Amino acid sequence: MRTPVVAIIAIGCALTLSGCVTSADALPGVAGGAAEYPEWLDESLNLPTAELTLLRDDGEMLAYASRDDDNWCVVAVLAPSPSGNGDDWGASASCVPLAIFADRGAIVSFSMSGRSGGAHLLPPGYNKALKAGWIRVSPQLAVTR
Repeated sequence: MRTPVVAIIAIGCALTLSGCVTSADALPGVAGGAAEYPEWLDESLNLPTAELTLLRDDGEMLAYASRDDDNWCVVAVLAPSPSGNGDDWGASASCVPLAIFADRGAIVSFSMSGRSGGAHLLPPGYNKALKAGWIRVSPQLAVTR
């Protein structure tokens, strides 16, 4: 009886150590990036920077994943408009604890100067329906415009 229990524990440990078991604490393909925010972004905003990873840049909105202590964060950065004078950019971030992230992810929206959008950082295995207007652009990200 002891052998099957030991074997199950050993297999579980091996899978965990090899990365085959995912959790909201380790988001595949997201954490550990060496991204930086654009130079024009005001550093005084105090946006999260730990493990900053650029998830998407469509020329108008940049979406990042980051960590803040034990939280997962999603950051949406609105680039200056081509017709503006360079100061019409915006940024917004939302950080959530691991338990909340594992259930529904982290989501942020913005609206300024007649432009709006949002980013939804999705946890591994997320299969819930997205709200109207949101489009899944990768396994880890949905956006709205």
